[in-house]
Amino acid sequence: MSSSAEYTRLAGANGVIFQVIPADAPRFWPLIGVGVLVFLTSFIGFSILLATLAAIVCIVLGTADLRPLDHRTSARFRVRAAGIDALGESFAGVSADDVSIGNDVTGDDDVLGRVATFINRYQQLPIGAVTRSLRLRSAHRNLVLAGGLDATTASALLSDVQDTVRTGRSGSVSGEAPLADAITAGRAAVGLIAIDIWAATGAVLADEQKLYVLTPADMVVDVTDEAAFATMKQGDQVSLFWGLRRGANVHVIDGVDRRSLQIEKGGQPWGSVSQILTVVNHSSGASAMIPEPYNRMVVPNRRLYVFMGIVAIFAGVGGAVAFFSGAPSGIIFPPLAIGFFVWMRRRQGVLATAIQSAAAKLKQTVSAGP
Repeated sequence: MSSSAEYTRLAGANGVIFQVIPADAPRFWPLIGVGVLVFLTSFIGFSILLATLAAIVCIVLGTADLRPLDHRTSARFRVRAAGIDALGESFAGVSADDVSIGNDVTGDDDVLGRVATFINRYQQLPIGAVTRSLRLRSAHRNLVLAGGLDATTASALLSDVQDTVRTGRSGSVSGEAPLADAITAGRAAVGLIAIDIWAATGAVLADEQKLYVLTPADMVVDVTDEAAFATMKQGDQVSLFWGLRRGANVHVIDGVDRRSLQIEKGGQPWGSVSQILTVVNHSSGASAMIPEPYNRMVVPNRRLYVFMGIVAIFAGVGGAVAFFSGAPSGIIFPPLAIGFFVWMRRRQGVLATAIQSAAAKLKQTVSAGP
């Protein structure tokens, strides 16, 4: 576990791209201890099943990152002379004084967010040490460019960003940014999974066989999904969306060179960038979701998802057959199987809503022009 955040400066299309990886959240050991104790009580007369479920909930919440979404996702934004591109918008006329460090934490407004607020209240010092954020003031708004920072990294990042805003240059860069024109367009929380939504926007070029998207960085991406082909034609302005989440359980293919795209922290893999999730055509208003990478992005573990899907299908069919064969208890299995797929659909919907919101902001930026 790394108690400090990390950032790198990368050469982007029209400026310097800052890629920020947040510090790890502290574990809440008292809750983990409660989970262990609850499990041990199952051996002295309590229900083993109920005690095990309660213990799992306590241990998962005690080890999970329960900071607000801004502080548990990575971030990627472009800084150029007197301007910043971030979260699907371009902010022109930015001065160095418009960028600052904040340390106020507002919990997410959902059930998990309220649980997190309650738990974090009892570990304010360790949580406060890794919830600083880089903020941008613009038109009476206060946007979080990057969160989950410790004091040292926050100070260094602020200084670098301010210098780049003043001069349009950064002292040094660590190489070319992968998917060079893609930056954070939004964020999504799917249960305990925090997703950094990347987007790149450009014009469609076509040859005899395939369609491509050419970004301002001259990055050519082969969009190989036929559903995505149907949404585009030569000259259309489109946005491509990827997802970046912590962990290596996401099957990743870089649309540029077909290699796995890993984001590192401290020289070790930290997260994975998905295949293209969605194509949004700003010219026609059409969009296409590519299902397989979507499913892989919104489940904790791909193998577990596949296993649960197979079990749900067999349990649903087997329960229905048993019920109609005269076993009334079989009726409980079809609703459980349906519930699994409803659960998956809702998780997909959370990510889809976040991408739609990001696409709407990008459309305004594209319409406004340079």
